Amino acid sequence: MKIKIGDVIARGVFNGHWHNEPVAVKRMKLDERSATIRKQELMVNLHPNVVSLLYKEDVEEFRYYAMQLCKSTLEKSLSESDCYMGPLPIPEDILCQLADGLEYLHEKKLFHGNLKPSNALVYINRTEKGKEALMKWSLPGLSTKPMKEKEIYAMGFGDLETSELSFAELCLADVFAEGVTFAYFLSEGKYQLDLEPSHPDNVAVIDKIPSPGAGTLILKMLSENLKDRISSSDVAKELRRIKEKLGEDLMVLRDDSSTLASRKEINSYLGSGGYGQVHEGVWRRQRVAIKRIEAINYVIIIREEVLTKLEHPNVIPMYAILNDVDFRYFVMELCVASLDKLFKNEKGYNGPKLEDMPPPEDVFLQLAEGMSYIHKLNLSHRDIKPANVLIYVKQEKSNETSNNVILKWGDFGSSKKVNIEGENSMSGFKFTYNWCSPEVLKSLFDDETDASKFNQKMIKSDIFSEGLVFACYLLEGEHLYGSSNDEIQRNLIDNNPINMPTIEKKHKQLSIVIKTMLETKPNLRPSSQEVTEQIASIKSLKEKAPVNPLKTQFDSKSIIGKGTTSTVHLGKFGPEGFQVAVKRKYLSKPEITFNETEEEQNQKKLILNLNHENIVKLYDVLSDSENYRLFTMEYCIASMDHIFLPPEGRKKYNGPLPNRGEVLIQLASGLEYIHSSGFSHGNIKPRSVLIANTNNKITMKWGNFKIWQTLTLGYDRKFENVQTYERVYARVYERAYLSEDESEDEWEDESEDESEHETEHETEHESEHKLENLREKFKKFKPNILGLNFSKSSGRFQTEFQTFLSSLKQMERDEYLRLRRNNPSKILRGYVNEQFQMESELERREFNICGKLTKLDSEMQDVCETGRIFIFYLSSGYMEFENFRREDEFHHFQVTSINCLNQLILEMVNAGVSSSEVVQRLQSMKKEMDDKFANLLTTNPPNLEEIKSMVEGIVDINRVDENGYTPLLRFIQMSKGDYLLEVISLLLQHGVDVNHKDKDGWNALYFLCYYHRDKDNLIEIINLLIKNGIDVKWKPNDENNILHYYCKNYKGDNFIDIVENFIKEGVEMVSDGVDARHLVNNPKYPIRKNVKQIIDLMNSLML
Repeated sequence: MKIKIGDVIARGVFNGHWHNEPVAVKRMKLDERSATIRKQELMVNLHPNVVSLLYKEDVEEFRYYAMQLCKSTLEKSLSESDCYMGPLPIPEDILCQLADGLEYLHEKKLFHGNLKPSNALVYINRTEKGKEALMKWSLPGLSTKPMKEKEIYAMGFGDLETSELSFAELCLADVFAEGVTFAYFLSEGKYQLDLEPSHPDNVAVIDKIPSPGAGTLILKMLSENLKDRISSSDVAKELRRIKEKLGEDLMVLRDDSSTLASRKEINSYLGSGGYGQVHEGVWRRQRVAIKRIEAINYVIIIREEVLTKLEHPNVIPMYAILNDVDFRYFVMELCVASLDKLFKNEKGYNGPKLEDMPPPEDVFLQLAEGMSYIHKLNLSHRDIKPANVLIYVKQEKSNETSNNVILKWGDFGSSKKVNIEGENSMSGFKFTYNWCSPEVLKSLFDDETDASKFNQKMIKSDIFSEGLVFACYLLEGEHLYGSSNDEIQRNLIDNNPINMPTIEKKHKQLSIVIKTMLETKPNLRPSSQEVTEQIASIKSLKEKAPVNPLKTQFDSKSIIGKGTTSTVHLGKFGPEGFQVAVKRKYLSKPEITFNETEEEQNQKKLILNLNHENIVKLYDVLSDSENYRLFTMEYCIASMDHIFLPPEGRKKYNGPLPNRGEVLIQLASGLEYIHSSGFSHGNIKPRSVLIANTNNKITMKWGNFKIWQTLTLGYDRKFENVQTYERVYARVYERAYLSEDESEDEWEDESEDESEHETEHETEHESEHKLENLREKFKKFKPNILGLNFSKSSGRFQTEFQTFLSSLKQMERDEYLRLRRNNPSKILRGYVNEQFQMESELERREFNICGKLTKLDSEMQDVCETGRIFIFYLSSGYMEFENFRREDEFHHFQVTSINCLNQLILEMVNAGVSSSEVVQRLQSMKKEMDDKFANLLTTNPPNLEEIKSMVEGIVDINRVDENGYTPLLRFIQMSKGDYLLEVISLLLQHGVDVNHKDKDGWNALYFLCYYHRDKDNLIEIINLLIKNGIDVKWKPNDENNILHYYCKNYKGDNFIDIVENFIKEGVEMVSDGVDARHLVNNPKYPIRKNVKQIIDLMNSLML
């Protein structure tokens, strides 16, 4: 069956689908009114004002008709219990359209036979310009009732059978029924005509219709004398004439208050919105919200007319826009409250309590979907705040109130159409400062900004404001950026969300989404659609059943990363459900999977037991299907390659990092731990260096280990062993058994070839020739290899084995790379398989030695690749890791100004140093640099260039000495004032801890006043420290606050400016019973010439 049937709409009518399009489906028995059924076969796209028949289909004893699906009926638009509140044509168009539809039917020799308000349908036609409401008569003759039973609207013929009537008389019966429908509509359903045409009450009813012209026409349509009854054609012509010449007589909605009163009632005051007041009222017999705006604002507010075309469950619908002489009225859905009132506990609040609200994920998803819908229409809201988030409660029975709560965006008083890039002008619109994005707020406070010319990406500004609303909800009504207006606006501009830690503690996942929405750079914020997807993922994650109820939970839709054969998802682990990343890896060869042996189970335990602060913790490995393996691991926020993405990159990481030296030491320490645990990394690249935020501490960690692949069922171990033999024997041959002269001659010839042609460009014949020569030399030295591996003399074995280890360690890197590029395994594979099939005991011993050599090879490779990572990081991603070549390394190698660090990295990329040696040398180097930097800061005058070079190197800019001083405090103490501002600014730029205190609890503000109390430029430094987040309200134990301390000690001329800044930042003027004004006027403290002016300022600020 091509027609798919759904729920019941009305008697015998169903929702359905035909060709994947929604339709209305009418079902009739084939023996019912067969003559009428035959007529319907011709009714396809009859007329714009008659419902179209799209398709018919016979199944057993029924015939199914697929018809246009309409939104509602004329009857429901006037109903008190189930009122249709959607768009309608204006009243005169409703009458004209219905008259045109009936006229067309009669012209086609069809009569309807069942005209009434419930069969006058409202169809929503969607065009490029938006939604257009059309009136359509239902299809004629699709009723299962016999015509003689239809006494409603009586056809104007009493008890006559339809078989006794001519076609002309049946058409006049339609006109009678249409007249009754018109009268019912124009009286707004208040009056019902009697079904007898001559009944005297009918005239009384028609006299009450507010349109005299329409009332006269309806009397003609209801005439008892058929000769006097007007035809459908004449009805249509008369209505067109009235509309053109006397339209004002017909219009129910006119520009005078008396007519408006018949359409709406304005009752209690609800609140104020953009440019007007909002009242509760009645529209179409339904309680609504009516926004009333003075006509003087008409030019500005006309932009709101676009809202009549919006249709989304999370956007307040606009039912109508009405006019009278003084006001413009916007009729909207009535909600129980706004979001800001949810937390105020005000009297008269009728909305749901906080505990009855849906979970935060549901609330945010509803709002995100509504905002995404708005933005898809190229609209920006521009006045997003909790007061404009409205709470609607469905009047349906449910066990839980939260199931009936719907959040909707409202008050689009500032909404404006934007261009394709999401931009629009700021002129002519109001803003709520505390809920603006920083770019909007800065522009409003900038006196030089021409608002009429300022063009901002307002859709991205909406995203920021939406993030503020989300945060406000999680903070139960508190603002993310502070409490007072001044504090909020200052912190918005300075990007200081002081209440974010509260959200992070309770809602870690949602806080991550909110942080991305609050990016200071608009182009780094996600789109509204991306916000919707992220929240939907978090919501799904909470709802999904776990893969392993005791351990790992994740949702397949919550993807946070992708690889060639794997995806990484956000998940939870353990009974406490802490956040993890779940890597889901596809097994390319499931047909060769096998059960884990005891040895492999032990290997898995060892890997899962790896635990180091610079290693991504692997919590569990399991299967979720035949072809997939799950790796549950520590969640990290970014990887090293994200640091150096372009500014516009969606995954660009702009967060905090350890200082450069700490980054290198952490990576080296992690690698040393891996090697000391008996493993190698094997997959070192920038994407394998991950950034974790654990308890607000940023740490670099190694991840994506190749050893994890040994836990992936589905790879061929036998083939891996063969490759291991090939690689190790080739390496033994290369360094242990070729004479020094042979080795040099061999590689000298290759070097000349490589200088002109890269190995990958060699012809296949040349490569095969070289490999054949290599194979012959390998055969020559086979006895030596076998002698080494299986000598019965343990002393000789250990001595020669150590010789091999030493030889491999000292191997030159260029020869090593040439060997790898030439890939000798292509020739050696067959030889190894042929020559080394030995007895089990010998094979076991051989494999043990092979494994030791392979481990050394892998560790050297790790160190080499880590050296390349260091170069990539220290060059700020300038040296592309994937395209790195030996020539590049030496050509650009001076990546730092520290020669000893350059030398260490050079040794690393040449595989000439172990991971433990790297750690030792880095730690020693860092201590030396830290000591040198500390001494450098005590030099007067300071060498700015050298200080800059040091802070950009590997020094610990927050190192604390034995006195509890950081470099910042030490410099303030030792400086004589030269370049004080410049050096402090440089230290702040590179992440010095501005709030560190010494052992006495003094921060940098106290140090400044104590050591530089007579300097006049302190105001600039103080402002700089405040801008970088220093806590001006801090007070050491049993000491003065910073305002009192400066009153007692500061001798500079700009004291008044310092006092003003401190007080504005919230420092108490009266502390511990002491008033700062008394200190200023006390002669025992520094005497100031402008003391009266200072006191007056303090008095005004106190008020």
